[in-house]
Amino acid sequence: MTVFTEDLSLSSSALPYGGTATATRNLTVGDTISASFDQEATSTQQTNYLDNEDNDIVFTLVNCTISPTSVKNRGTFTITPTTTNSNYSCNGVLVYYLPGGHNYGGPSTNHQQAEFTISGTFSGSSGTPNMGLQVWSPSNTSLPRLDTKDKQIMHYASYSGTVTSGTTTTISVGGGYDITNGDWGIDVTPVDYDLSVVSTSNQFVVTSAEGSIQWRVNVFKLNQ
Repeated sequence: MTVFTEDLSLSSSALPYGGTATATRNLTVGDTISASFDQEATSTQQTNYLDNEDNDIVFTLVNCTISPTSVKNRGTFTITPTTTNSNYSCNGVLVYYLPGGHNYGGPSTNHQQAEFTISGTFSGSSGTPNMGLQVWSPSNTSLPRLDTKDKQIMHYASYSGTVTSGTTTTISVGGGYDITNGDWGIDVTPVDYDLSVVSTSNQFVVTSAEGSIQWRVNVFKLNQ
C-alpha cells in the first residue's frame, strides 16, 4: 500500500485567463493519493482576488472518493479509488473573483476558473480476502474486524478435581476430542512435576506420582 503525492499548480500568469493542470497516476489495491492544488498568486492584489470569496473547489469524481470533501485553493486532500479493475478520475474546478474576468472567457461576470484532473487505472482483486483480524481495509480505512469464516480458538469445557498418589481420574470429553488432529488443545494447572495429564480419544487421564494434587483442565477447540 503506497501513498502517492500529487502537487498540482497553475502559475500566477494563468490567473486572468484560467488554466488546466493534469496528472496521471495508476494505482493498485491499498494505494491512495495525497493531492493538493494551488492557483498561484505573486502579488497582494492577486491573492485578494483568490481569497475574496474563498470558494470551495467543486469536484466531479468517477470511481473514487476524496477526504475531506470541502477543499479550498492551496488545500490538501486524499483520493481513494473505489472500484477495482476500472479507471478513476478526480476533477476539480475552482471559481474565483476577478474583476473584468468575463473579458477573458470566465464562467460568469467578474469570475474566472482554474481546473485540474488526476486520473488513472485502479487494478487489483475484485473481492476482499478473508484476512482474520484486519486492522486496515483495502481502502486504507481503519476497520478492525474478525472474519467469521476464519477459525477461532473457542473455550469448550472446564474440568477440575483432586487426584491422589497412585490413583487415576479419567475424564470423558466427547465432541470428537482428539488432541492429535490440531483442532483441540488443553491448558493444565498447576504446573507440577508429579501431575500427569494424558489425552486419548474422547478423554484424558489425570494421575499423580506423589501426594494429593488439586488440578484443573481447560479444553479448547477451533471452530469449524
